[in-house]
This record gives sequence, C-alpha cells and structure tokens, in this order.
Amino acid sequence: MYHDHMTMSLKEFLASLPPDEAEQWLSEFSDQELLEMSQGRWWYTSRPEQLAPEGDWGLWLILAGRGFGKSRCVYEWLVERALKYPLDIAGEPTSHLVVAPSIADCENVSIEGESGILPILRREGVDFHYVKSPRPKIILKEYGTKIFFVGADKADAGRGYNLASLAMDELVKFPTPKDLWIQALLPALRANIPGDRPRAACATTPKPIPLLKEWSKEAAGLLSPEDQEKSIGIKITRGSTFDNAANLNELALNGFKRAYTGTTMGKQELEGVLLDSLDGPLFSWTVIDDTRVKERPEVIEHITVGVDPNLTDEEDSDMMGVVVVARSKDGEMFVLADESKPYTGGAAARHIWNTFAKYDADTVAVENNLGKAWMRKVLHDTWHEMAKEGLFDPYRQVPIVECQAQQGKKTRAEPVALRYEQRRVHHVGTFEKLEEEMVGWDPISAKVSPDRMDALVWACTHLMSGEKHEVRIINPVRRKVQAFAMR
Repeated sequence: MYHDHMTMSLKEFLASLPPDEAEQWLSEFSDQELLEMSQGRWWYTSRPEQLAPEGDWGLWLILAGRGFGKSRCVYEWLVERALKYPLDIAGEPTSHLVVAPSIADCENVSIEGESGILPILRREGVDFHYVKSPRPKIILKEYGTKIFFVGADKADAGRGYNLASLAMDELVKFPTPKDLWIQALLPALRANIPGDRPRAACATTPKPIPLLKEWSKEAAGLLSPEDQEKSIGIKITRGSTFDNAANLNELALNGFKRAYTGTTMGKQELEGVLLDSLDGPLFSWTVIDDTRVKERPEVIEHITVGVDPNLTDEEDSDMMGVVVVARSKDGEMFVLADESKPYTGGAAARHIWNTFAKYDADTVAVENNLGKAWMRKVLHDTWHEMAKEGLFDPYRQVPIVECQAQQGKKTRAEPVALRYEQRRVHHVGTFEKLEEEMVGWDPISAKVSPDRMDALVWACTHLMSGEKHEVRIINPVRRKVQAFAMR
C-alpha cells in the first residue's frame, strides 16, 4: 500500500492513515525501528526522491526548487557514506568533503544549520569532535574518519584531498564551478574504499550555467560516443518546492507562491527547470555567464549611472534601481555595479549622487516619463545641496540625461538584449539579484516591476545613443565626494 504513495515519506504516509490502520502498520515494526522513527531518522522522514539513486553512478545531481530539501539530501547522504565507509582498503580513515559557496556558508548551513551535519550526527548518536579553526572539520572518533569543509571562493578549494565522498551545495553560486570541478574536485575522488567507489552529490538551484548543462547532456547520453565512454556516470533527481510542502512553513510557502507563481523565474525557483530551455525571457543566463569578466578595461570612454526611481514617494514603493555601466572606446559595455536600494525622495537622490561619485561617472541616465518628473526635480535640488556642501562643482551643469521612453518595457529592453546576444555587454563580476531579474522577467507573465533591469536598460540605452565623451575631467571637488561615498 505504501508504494502507492511514493511521493510521501513513511512518516507522512502513516500520518495520513486512520488511527486503527496506522496502529496496525506500527505493530509490524521492531522496537529498534520504532526508536529510530521517534528520533526522526532519515529513512523514516525522507521522501523516496530525496534518497540517492541505486546503481553504479559517480555523481548524483539534485536540480530542485527552493524548499525541496536538497541540501538536507546531500548532507544526510554524506554522513551515511562516512559511517558506512569509515576506512579505506588499507585500513586508513577515509576523507569526505563538503564544498559550499563560502566558508561562512559551510559554518552556518552545512555544519550548524538546521539541516546540517552536526544535527544529523547528534541524531545518529555519533561520537565526534568538531574543529573550527584554522579550517572547519569534523572527526568521527570511532575510526578517525574526517569530514572537511571548504568554501568555493578560495583559490585552493578542493585541492590535495583523497576523497571517498564529496557533497556540493548550491553549485551555481560558486565563482568558477567548471574549473573547480575539473581541476580540483573530480581528481580528488580517488580513495580506494571496500565494496564501492568514490562518489559525489550536488544539490543546486538549476540555473543554466555551462557545467550544469554539460552534466545534463552527459546524464541524457547526448555526448559523443568517445566522451560518453569517459563519463563518471550521472544520475539526476528533479523536484519542486511543492514536493516538500508538508514540511514547509505555510507563511514561507505562500510567500514563494506570491513571488513566483505564473512567472518564468518560478519555473526555476519553484519547479527546478533550467531557464534557458523556456520561451519568454529576453536575456539568457548562459550569455551573461559566458561574457562575464573579472575586471573592467583600463581605458573607459564613458560611465553612466542608470536609475529607475520609485514611481511614488511612498514607503511601500518598489526598489529603486541603480546600475552603473561603462563603455569602452570600441563600444563594448561593462556592468560595474548594482547599487539598487529601497530608497525614496531625498535619500534616494543622495544615494544616486554618491554612487555617481563613487564610480567616477559622467552622467545619470533616467527615463523622461512625466510620472517620474518629481524624481528628476529632487535629483537637481539634491545636486545643488551637495554642491553647497563642497561635494560637487557648483558651476557644473547637473549631469542628468533623459532617455526616451518607448511603449512597454519589452520594446525598450530589446535593443539592450540584442547587445547581450552579440556578446558586447560584460558583467564585471556577479550581480545575483540583477541577473535573476533579467533572466526571470517574462514580458508576458511578469507581475513584479524589474527595477534593477530597468536601470540597466536606461544606462545601456544612453551609452548606445552615440554620445561621445572623449575627454573626462576630474577635479578635487569630485574626489571629496568619492571618498565620502566609499565609506
């Protein structure tokens, strides 16, 4: 009967039964099993899709929406592996590794988090020693088995290990996931353990970065015969937020629904779908990631601050989009910063001008929409106030440029999206919230205003307008406000 409810955990299944049937089921379990059930052991609380697949695979990839429980999956799996294979065939303690986006993520989520490894070990009654510095690790005392933790933002992450198991959490947030996997983590899976081989598990939101797309092809057998023969063997588990609805806070679940239901981003964040496989969005995550750079060029022709101010000067109004973009002499554009804040009125204007000075910009680009004319007036007034304070040159014309508002966000964003497709726009680093908004905004179904994306569009639109700014004059007054803005 339980096999007819395979999307439920055994705990959920028993809770769904009438009391007399549940009692009959419970009578079939041993005293030890009943004790483990009372302790909330993973075999009792996990849904079938949260368990590692059977078979001879090398990588288990969990592509799932928020709240699926994917982090819990890989940590439960790693602890099970560490307990099952405490020694290698030479009798030496095995090593297991957790890689998270940063060491802070390791400490706060992977180790001490609600679904982290310490709570799992305590539940299992394992005697262990937790070493916090210089690098965190957990030593299982019975055999000396070690679980190490590293942040993917470290240059030497994953190097030098001899691993029996590897758990990766939120791969899409790693700075260089493909290089890290190929150059460090995959070669580290080399321990010789009795009765099995080294394995890895990866839990992540399915953003279409190149490595995830390659793994998906490999799992589907779409590589060339030669490359497929070299495959580590990949199994993929896909899942949605709603698969785990019974274990999610109702407030959080409703929040997810309000934010994402009916949107393209919801396909990714809730349903676990790779966004580039969908129709609708103007911008491609793959293109953004492929053209990303670490540094801006030394020679810049023009820098502008694109602004999408709040429509009203109300406390509950939208986020104010503030995005800094530069243009090189060859017409390439470089996104330098996302300084968006939930500011309004005078505070918003000061933030814009401080950003202007911080990045040594030439102009502030805004939409010439009559509904936002009040903000342009506030920007002018604030410039003159800051000039009186000695932060700007009082004799300089206020450097605001107005961009012609086209009918509809899609229409005005399309020329910018085309520049991205032409690989002529480069993000200097990663701007997670801006990029999520760009890729997730569907002109047909979007319910929320893409404030950051709009600011980016105004900045790029201005830079594409053909204005020439060959000479850029810097004066000591501007340097004052730059120093102030950098505080």
